[in-house]
Amino acid sequence: MTRSLAANPIVENFVAFARDLDISMDVLLEGTQLDTINPSSAASLTDLETIIANAYRASDCPHLAILFGKRLNIYSHGTAAIASLTCESLDQSIDILIQYLSQNSPLFTLKRSDTRQHIFLEVHFKEDISPLVKKFTIETGIASTATIVKSLFRGQSVVECFKLDYQPDYPSEWITRETGIEVRTKQPTNGILYYKTESSKENPYKDSITHQKMLALLKQENHDQRKALSYAQRIEKYISSFPEDLPTLEAIATELCASTRTVSRKLKQENTSYKAILEKAKRQKAERLLIDLRVSQVSEILGYSSPANFSAAFKLWTNKTPTQFKKDQLKNR
Repeated sequence: MTRSLAANPIVENFVAFARDLDISMDVLLEGTQLDTINPSSAASLTDLETIIANAYRASDCPHLAILFGKRLNIYSHGTAAIASLTCESLDQSIDILIQYLSQNSPLFTLKRSDTRQHIFLEVHFKEDISPLVKKFTIETGIASTATIVKSLFRGQSVVECFKLDYQPDYPSEWITRETGIEVRTKQPTNGILYYKTESSKENPYKDSITHQKMLALLKQENHDQRKALSYAQRIEKYISSFPEDLPTLEAIATELCASTRTVSRKLKQENTSYKAILEKAKRQKAERLLIDLRVSQVSEILGYSSPANFSAAFKLWTNKTPTQFKKDQLKNR
């Protein structure tokens, strides 16, 4: 499924950023079909990857994403960010970002986990996001979050560190120096580690009237986006927001405010089915998990009764056994 980035304000900001670096639109948009007058009007994920690659090549700057992220403020991130800015506390702000970005971001979902001392906001990228787009998104997010946190909390330390599951193409100490927040590389996952003691403190920018208006606007934006999607696309989008267990047909019907019978009927009208959509999601998840997990572990996560049954299903999807697929992927790393 091709996902559009047309409504994403970050794309528009990046095009403006590239212009400020004296990267011409012809160079930036090379390899895309985008209009040089309004290049973000119909940008897809493929277009975004091409634009980012062109910008890195033209600027010859390995930390381009950090520079871009430092340029962004709270208003660059759209309605969800303003709703987050005006709520009562950091704790509530995190929950708003999880709810709306996980539903609407074409790139990733967010998952929150709490310990006695910390809140960890973990980033899960969707299966078809390329390594380049992941890297750019993470590093932009680091710099942008650091800038916003410093602004909102007036230099107060609310973030302990950023975690990356890779090593950037330049020293991570440089990111720490530029953002003022520690960066830990080669971690199991990507995310932000917040101090829990700071999360319940009152937000100095809270504004209940603006906050409620932004929540209402977010609800309307979400409604408008859903109306523009087919029924199957709405379900695929909902399933993609689950980093772990996949939702049942009953859960999907509840999300869509419909009966399971209605969901099945509407999917049939679009020449597909819940089973076909679920099989596609399972395949994508299996391909991602097999990189780091054993076949038996992936089989269990996806709910198969045995590794043999999973292997049979996987061979139908890809014409390869899970072991063959895993070897090919590791060879190409």
